[in-house]
Order: sequence, then structure tokens, then C-alpha cells
Amino acid sequence: MRATEEMSHNYPVPYDATKYARMFSMSVGRFNHLFKEVIGTSPQKYYTNLRMENACMLIECTDLSIKEIGQKVGYENHIYFSQAFKKHTGRSPTQYRKC
Repeated sequence: MRATEEMSHNYPVPYDATKYARMFSMSVGRFNHLFKEVIGTSPQKYYTNLRMENACMLIECTDLSIKEIGQKVGYENHIYFSQAFKKHTGRSPTQYRKC
């Protein structure tokens, strides 16, 4: 799906529902509905999952600081990144790195 490919390439920038809806010449509500119908989750959740999957990979495979990783996956505030990461994985980025 073109939208998921675009998201995969642009996950570090803030999610913009209007941008994706315009890609398909439809309203945001219609885009959200069709995306969820086809992919099985909301576009916002899909976008967050992309960010978190990439954050997990960076935590596992690099020595970058948690702050740097947060910035690389699109979070300006490393505290907010840590909170979002914990909500997504059940562990803080530091706990995740220790495993």
C-alpha cells in the first residue's frame, strides 16, 4: 500500500493525517476508516509502531544514547519518547537495552 510505504520512509517526521488523505483525494475520516479496514489498525497507531520498531532496533544494535535514538525516530523530547516507548513495550528504553 502506498500509504504504508510513505510512512515507512517518513516516520521520523510528525504524523500528518491530512497529507495522507490528500494522497488519495479523500477526507481524513475516510482515509482513517479505509486504512484501518485494510491494515487492521489506525494510521496513527501504525505510524507509532513504525517509530517504536525502529527505536527497538537502534537500542539493540547501536550504542546511541536514548536521547539520540528518540530524536532519530522523531521525538524531540527524550522524556516523552521514554514514556511512549514504555507504553508501547512495557519497559523503559534503558530496561529494554539491558535485556
